[in-house]
Amino acid sequence: MSSIFKKFEASAAAVAQEYEAFSRETMPQVMLKLLESNNSPEVIVEFQQTVGEFPHKIQRTFSRVSEEMTSLKIMCSDELYQMIEQFEELKPMFLISLFLETQVPGKNPPQAPI
Repeated sequence: MSSIFKKFEASAAAVAQEYEAFSRETMPQVMLKLLESNNSPEVIVEFQQTVGEFPHKIQRTFSRVSEEMTSLKIMCSDELYQMIEQFEELKPMFLISLFLETQVPGKNPPQAPI
């Protein structure tokens, strides 16, 4: 079971690193390029693609966690099972808030529910 929790921790760290890299490096670079482009259609499309790709990266990370949770649900206690169910119910709301957050540069990252 501890190997499953280590995978959860690794996935959580990956989400945090992804967000950090996006908010500190990727977003400022594409925003600057957009501002300097004089509304170039190509740069606008590139900006939209870059911003739109970020939530998909986070979703892939969450998908890996969900796969592990399916295994864990088979052998866990009732209490842990309920927590996993709650996480799975909240995950779509988190992803939506994350997507909306990426639409507004300079905002703080959304906080995962505890």
